[in-house]
Amino acid sequence: MLYEITLHDICFARNENDKYIFKNLNIHISRDNGIIIILGSSGLGKSTLLYLLNGFLLAESGFVRVNEIEIKKGVNFDFNKFRTTMCSLMFQHYPLVNWLTCEENLLLVTANMDKINYYLDYLDVLGIKNKYPPNISFGQRQRVSLIQILLAETGIKLLDEPTSALGNDNKYNIIELIKKNSVVNNNLIIIATHDRDICGYANETYKIQNQNVKKIK
Repeated sequence: MLYEITLHDICFARNENDKYIFKNLNIHISRDNGIIIILGSSGLGKSTLLYLLNGFLLAESGFVRVNEIEIKKGVNFDFNKFRTTMCSLMFQHYPLVNWLTCEENLLLVTANMDKINYYLDYLDVLGIKNKYPPNISFGQRQRVSLIQILLAETGIKLLDEPTSALGNDNKYNIIELIKKNSVVNNNLIIIATHDRDICGYANETYKIQNQNVKKIK
């Protein structure tokens, strides 16, 4: 499937009197799979960009178009369906349901236990599947949250700092898994990160600067 993503003349500020995070932002992405990395330091708008793509935030002007779906103020459509069938988001703080075990959190996404156990084993968190999120480390929580998104039946996956809590071994293991997922499942995966070490895995790389986003690879 070919994914077409357009951000057209996007202007966005957090509050009415705040400085713009993005001003007259224009991007067009056309791919059938692969990894796209959005680079930027803290506070420049990496998370904001993902939220705009997912419809959690709406721009003051301009529009976001994901394939045939246009996201802008004044246009109503089923955001929940969009987020569960087209464009899912892994939040930076990795929210899981605290009163469900890690396995039960994953079962919210799929009933396929073979896939669940494969991902848990690959990311070395099989031993915590019966534990509750408050009783595991932040890095483990991050990996379980990533598995949720990889298991989701969405073609576009937005990942907010998916390697920030991990050491190098786990970091590269995760990026290898994400790369494999994008090819095998024909997924387009957009990663917001400050980590330049993983840019070598990207098919395209963009950098946030001067209230805009510039392609650098």
